[in-house]
Amino acid sequence: MKARIFLLLFAVVLSFVSCEKSPYEEEIEESTEQGGGKSSDSDVPDEEMEWDDSDYDGDTPYEDPNVTDGNNQNTGGYKSGDELTVKEFIEAEKLPQVYVVGYIVAACAQNKKNADFDPPFKWSSAILLADSKDERDVEKTVSISLKSGSNIRKALNLDDNPDKYLRKVKVFGIRTTYLGLTGIKEVSAWELVD
Repeated sequence: MKARIFLLLFAVVLSFVSCEKSPYEEEIEESTEQGGGKSSDSDVPDEEMEWDDSDYDGDTPYEDPNVTDGNNQNTGGYKSGDELTVKEFIEAEKLPQVYVVGYIVAACAQNKKNADFDPPFKWSSAILLADSKDERDVEKTVSISLKSGSNIRKALNLDDNPDKYLRKVKVFGIRTTYLGLTGIKEVSAWELVD
Protein backbone atom coordinates (compact mmCIF):
# COMPACT_ATOMS: atom_id res chain seq x y z
CA MET A 1 0.00 0.00 0.00
CA LYS A 2 2.83 2.39 0.86
CA ALA A 3 4.44 1.66 -2.50
CA ARG A 4 1.24 2.64 -4.35
CA ILE A 5 0.94 5.91 -2.44
CA PHE A 6 4.61 6.67 -3.10
CA LEU A 7 4.18 5.99 -6.85
CA LEU A 8 1.05 8.17 -6.96
CA LEU A 9 2.83 11.08 -5.23
CA PHE A 10 5.85 10.62 -7.51
CA ALA A 11 3.61 10.77 -10.60
CA VAL A 12 1.92 13.97 -9.34
CA VAL A 13 5.27 15.67 -8.65
CA LEU A 14 6.62 14.55 -12.01
CA SER A 15 3.62 16.00 -13.84
CA PHE A 16 4.14 19.43 -12.20
CA VAL A 17 7.85 19.44 -12.99
CA SER A 18 7.32 18.48 -16.62
CA CYS A 19 4.89 21.36 -17.14
CA GLU A 20 7.53 24.01 -16.52
CA LYS A 21 9.28 25.65 -19.45
CA SER A 22 12.98 25.16 -19.73
CA PRO A 23 15.21 28.26 -19.69
CA TYR A 24 16.03 27.53 -23.35
CA GLU A 25 12.34 27.52 -24.36
CA GLU A 26 11.78 30.80 -22.51
CA GLU A 27 14.78 32.37 -24.29
CA ILE A 28 13.45 31.34 -27.70
CA GLU A 29 9.98 32.63 -26.87
CA GLU A 30 11.36 36.02 -25.74
CA SER A 31 13.54 36.27 -28.86
CA THR A 32 10.59 35.49 -31.12
CA GLU A 33 8.34 38.01 -29.37
CA GLN A 34 10.93 40.79 -29.53
CA GLY A 35 12.10 40.18 -33.09
CA GLY A 36 8.74 39.24 -34.52
CA GLY A 37 10.29 36.29 -36.33
CA LYS A 38 12.43 33.27 -36.00
CA SER A 39 15.51 33.09 -33.84
CA SER A 40 18.87 32.79 -35.59
CA ASP A 41 22.55 32.82 -34.79
CA SER A 42 23.05 36.07 -36.68
CA ASP A 43 22.23 39.52 -35.34
CA VAL A 44 21.14 40.56 -38.83
CA PRO A 45 17.60 39.54 -39.89
CA ASP A 46 17.55 37.31 -42.98
CA GLU A 47 15.77 39.99 -45.01
CA GLU A 48 18.65 42.44 -44.46
CA MET A 49 21.51 40.04 -45.31
CA GLU A 50 23.01 40.68 -48.72
CA TRP A 51 24.99 38.46 -51.07
CA ASP A 52 27.79 40.38 -52.72
CA ASP A 53 28.02 38.77 -56.13
CA SER A 54 29.43 41.76 -58.02
CA ASP A 55 32.64 39.84 -58.86
CA TYR A 56 30.93 36.49 -59.44
CA ASP A 57 30.90 35.40 -63.09
CA GLY A 58 28.68 32.34 -62.63
CA ASP A 59 31.31 29.91 -63.94
CA THR A 60 34.00 30.11 -61.30
CA PRO A 61 33.30 28.46 -57.94
CA TYR A 62 32.93 31.09 -55.23
CA GLU A 63 35.69 30.96 -52.61
CA ASP A 64 34.87 32.78 -49.40
CA PRO A 65 38.10 34.39 -48.13
CA ASN A 66 36.89 33.91 -44.56
CA VAL A 67 36.68 30.12 -44.91
CA THR A 68 39.80 28.02 -44.50
CA ASP A 69 39.39 24.88 -46.60
CA GLY A 70 42.97 23.90 -47.28
CA ASN A 71 43.12 25.80 -50.57
CA ASN A 72 43.97 29.19 -49.14
CA GLN A 73 46.46 29.04 -46.30
CA ASN A 74 49.84 27.41 -45.76
CA THR A 75 49.64 25.18 -48.82
CA GLY A 76 52.66 26.60 -50.62
CA GLY A 77 50.46 27.93 -53.40
CA TYR A 78 49.05 24.49 -54.21
CA LYS A 79 45.34 24.15 -54.89
CA SER A 80 43.10 21.10 -54.87
CA GLY A 81 43.58 19.14 -58.09
CA ASP A 82 47.18 20.27 -58.75
CA GLU A 83 49.65 17.65 -60.03
CA LEU A 84 52.82 17.34 -57.94
CA THR A 85 55.99 15.38 -58.40
CA VAL A 86 56.92 12.88 -55.70
CA LYS A 87 59.55 15.28 -54.35
CA GLU A 88 57.06 18.20 -54.19
CA PHE A 89 54.49 15.96 -52.51
CA ILE A 90 56.99 14.84 -49.85
CA GLU A 91 58.44 18.31 -49.18
CA ALA A 92 55.22 20.32 -48.97
CA GLU A 93 54.31 21.38 -45.44
CA LYS A 94 50.55 21.21 -45.90
CA LEU A 95 48.48 20.18 -48.91
CA PRO A 96 44.89 20.13 -50.06
CA GLN A 97 43.76 17.10 -52.08
CA VAL A 98 46.19 16.91 -54.99
CA TYR A 99 47.55 14.45 -57.53
CA VAL A 100 50.97 12.93 -57.00
CA VAL A 101 52.57 11.73 -60.22
CA GLY A 102 55.32 9.13 -60.28
CA TYR A 103 56.61 5.77 -61.45
CA ILE A 104 55.52 2.59 -59.67
CA VAL A 105 58.89 1.38 -58.40
CA ALA A 106 57.98 -1.04 -55.61
CA ALA A 107 55.36 -3.04 -53.78
CA CYS A 108 55.06 -2.81 -50.02
CA ALA A 109 53.05 -3.96 -47.01
CA GLN A 110 52.86 -3.19 -43.29
CA ASN A 111 56.02 -1.03 -43.11
CA LYS A 112 58.53 0.70 -45.38
CA LYS A 113 61.11 -1.94 -44.35
CA ASN A 114 59.12 -4.39 -46.49
CA ALA A 115 59.56 -2.36 -49.69
CA ASP A 116 60.13 -4.76 -52.56
CA PHE A 117 61.88 -3.05 -55.48
CA ASP A 118 62.50 -6.19 -57.57
CA PRO A 119 60.14 -8.63 -59.26
CA PRO A 120 58.61 -11.05 -58.55
CA PHE A 121 56.47 -9.06 -56.15
CA LYS A 122 54.70 -10.59 -53.16
CA TRP A 123 52.74 -7.62 -51.79
CA SER A 124 49.41 -6.32 -53.06
CA SER A 125 48.34 -3.83 -50.37
CA ALA A 126 50.50 -0.87 -51.43
CA ILE A 127 52.73 0.53 -54.14
CA LEU A 128 55.54 3.06 -53.91
CA LEU A 129 55.90 5.93 -56.39
CA ALA A 130 59.12 7.75 -57.28
CA ASP A 131 60.17 10.53 -59.65
CA SER A 132 62.68 8.22 -61.37
CA LYS A 133 62.30 4.64 -62.61
CA ASP A 134 65.72 3.89 -61.08
CA GLU A 135 64.87 5.06 -57.54
CA ARG A 136 65.88 2.58 -54.79
CA ASP A 137 65.83 4.87 -51.75
CA VAL A 138 62.56 4.19 -49.95
CA GLU A 139 62.70 7.64 -48.31
CA LYS A 140 62.34 9.24 -51.76
CA THR A 141 59.10 7.41 -52.49
CA VAL A 142 55.43 8.01 -51.76
CA SER A 143 53.32 5.15 -50.43
CA ILE A 144 49.91 4.56 -51.98
CA SER A 145 47.38 2.40 -50.15
CA LEU A 146 45.61 -0.15 -52.33
CA LYS A 147 42.49 -0.75 -50.27
CA SER A 148 41.25 -4.34 -50.31
CA GLY A 149 38.51 -4.85 -52.89
CA SER A 150 39.11 -1.48 -54.58
CA ASN A 151 39.49 -0.93 -58.33
CA ILE A 152 42.91 0.61 -57.84
CA ARG A 153 44.12 -2.51 -56.02
CA LYS A 154 42.84 -4.77 -58.78
CA ALA A 155 44.49 -2.63 -61.44
CA LEU A 156 47.82 -1.57 -59.91
CA ASN A 157 49.05 -4.07 -57.33
CA LEU A 158 52.32 -5.51 -58.57
CA ASP A 159 51.67 -9.02 -57.29
CA ASP A 160 48.78 -9.50 -59.75
CA ASN A 161 49.92 -6.91 -62.33
CA PRO A 162 53.70 -7.14 -62.81
CA ASP A 163 53.24 -5.31 -66.13
CA LYS A 164 52.48 -2.12 -64.12
CA TYR A 165 56.04 -2.10 -62.71
CA LEU A 166 57.78 1.16 -63.75
CA ARG A 167 54.58 2.57 -65.26
CA LYS A 168 53.76 6.21 -64.56
CA VAL A 169 50.58 6.91 -62.63
CA LYS A 170 48.87 9.87 -61.03
CA VAL A 171 46.95 9.38 -57.81
CA PHE A 172 44.52 11.82 -56.18
CA GLY A 173 44.03 12.05 -52.45
CA ILE A 174 44.94 13.66 -49.15
CA ARG A 175 48.51 13.40 -47.96
CA THR A 176 49.07 11.40 -44.81
CA THR A 177 51.62 9.05 -43.33
CA TYR A 178 51.29 5.47 -44.54
CA LEU A 179 53.76 2.60 -44.01
CA GLY A 180 56.06 5.07 -42.25
CA LEU A 181 56.28 7.21 -45.40
CA THR A 182 54.52 10.25 -46.82
CA GLY A 183 51.63 8.81 -48.76
CA ILE A 184 47.93 8.56 -49.55
CA LYS A 185 45.63 6.17 -47.69
CA GLU A 186 42.26 7.10 -49.17
CA VAL A 187 42.67 7.29 -52.94
CA SER A 188 39.89 9.35 -54.54
CA ALA A 189 41.01 8.91 -58.16
CA TRP A 190 43.88 7.53 -60.20
CA GLU A 191 44.99 7.21 -63.81
CA LEU A 192 47.88 5.65 -65.72
CA VAL A 193 49.83 8.44 -67.41
CA ASP A 194 51.90 6.57 -69.99
